[in-house]
This record gives sequence, structure tokens and C-alpha cells, in this order.
Amino acid sequence: MAKILRLRVFAGPNGSGKSTMYTQVRETLVNGHPVGMGVYVNPDEIARALKEDGALDFGRYGVVANETELSRFARRSGLLDGDEAILWFQTGQQWSTNVFRLRRQVRADQFAQLIAQFLVDKLIVERKKLSFETVFSHSSKLAVMDKARKNGYKVYLYFVATESPLMNVDRVKTRVKQGGHDVPAEKIVERYWRSLKQLVPALDLCYHAFLFDNSGEEPVMFAEMKVGDGGQQWSWDLQQMPYWFIRFYLLAKGDPQLVDVARKAMRLKG
Repeated sequence: MAKILRLRVFAGPNGSGKSTMYTQVRETLVNGHPVGMGVYVNPDEIARALKEDGALDFGRYGVVANETELSRFARRSGLLDGDEAILWFQTGQQWSTNVFRLRRQVRADQFAQLIAQFLVDKLIVERKKLSFETVFSHSSKLAVMDKARKNGYKVYLYFVATESPLMNVDRVKTRVKQGGHDVPAEKIVERYWRSLKQLVPALDLCYHAFLFDNSGEEPVMFAEMKVGDGGQQWSWDLQQMPYWFIRFYLLAKGDPQLVDVARKAMRLKG
């Protein structure tokens, strides 16, 4: 019996609660069994390893890689924008057997993003179950989901956001005080809007999606979508449905039935 390939994407703006969501899903039992997360790729964890150890062993992800392979991927990824980016990429790394070593700590975050996407791409090619975390602010993540789907994967999306980017800015500040990584406020705000604008194309690529609002003390799941014989099948909690979903999915999609759902949700909000 052929194994079922699954890609799980944990997405949402910085500070929305993606890592917490991942932990909760990983600890969930379905029919008495844990959810199969596969190999987990988190650019924040990669950045932390590069900053603390100055190196990353690809063996921890169950893959074999080298400088030539990473360079080929980087050139076609769209993540190296301009001559300066190409220069820091070419001069900022060195390798030993299956281990990437960082020459300049200042580029840890940029290399982490590139390596994370490289790992996801490689794991899909090698047909391994995997999960990854993303702020969803770049169209390359849609390309990853599409590639996985075309390669026989069932794509699962766990999307979490808040009602305001200012809430995300405050939560990142709190995270920094607790020892977490920082993100400039202007980047958080910019990524917030770009992330929400990805919802329409992203949900068209999913087999199963779960939507959460984390504006309160605890995240609330307000919608679930699963593809069946008749296409997308939705279940909603209209009373819990946030404005960001109404605006960036229900109305942006342009489907009359979804516009009707939006009207019902707005009426409940008064």
C-alpha cells in the first residue's frame, strides 16, 4: 500500500502564534494516534542554530546536501535579489561533510530563510512527510505548496492571525523580553498584510485547512475546509469569524456564496 504523503504548513504573520499552534497539533491524538508531522523545518530554529553554533548539520533533517546543490537552488529560488545578495551568499558560507558553516553572523537570518526553503524543496523531491513554518509573506511559499500537490502530497494548512498588526508587534516585543528573537516593527506590519493577501491562492492549493484567530487569550478555530467529491467543503463558526478573514478571504474570493457567508457573519457582529 502506497504511503500517504502529507505537507503541513503552519502559516501566519510574525507573532501570531505559529510555533504554539505547531506544538498543539503535534500533541493532538487522532483516533488514538499522534498527528504525523514528518520532518519539521522552522527558519527561526535554523537561524538560532547558525547564531549559536555557527553551523547547521543537514543530517538532523535526514538529508544529504552540499554547497553546489544549495547554490543551484539559491539561484533559481528568487530569494537572492540583486548583486549584493548574490555576493553575501557566495562569500558567507563554507562547508564540511554535510555541514553548512556560517562565515558572518550578521547574515544568519538571511541564510536561515534560504536554507529552510531549500530543505522543504529537497524533502518534497525525496517524497518525505514534512511540516514547515512560515510568515507567508512571499509567493515562493505558494509555489512550494503547488509543487507538493503536483507531486502527490495532500497539503494541510494551519493559518493563524490576529485582528491588528499592532497586536503582533506587541507580542513580538513580549517574546523578545522572554528571550525570543526580534523582528523590526515595520517588517511585522508589512508582512502582516502580505500574509493575509496569500489566503485566497493558498486555500485553493489545500486538501485540508484550519483557520484560527489569536486576538484573544487563546487561539480560536473559526473555520475548517476539506476537499471532497464536490470540491471544497466548509464548516464555519460565524460568531467567532474575524474581520481579517471576512475581508481577505470571503470578500476577496469573489464567490457569491462566500459573500453571503460574510454578510451573515457581519450581521452577527452587529
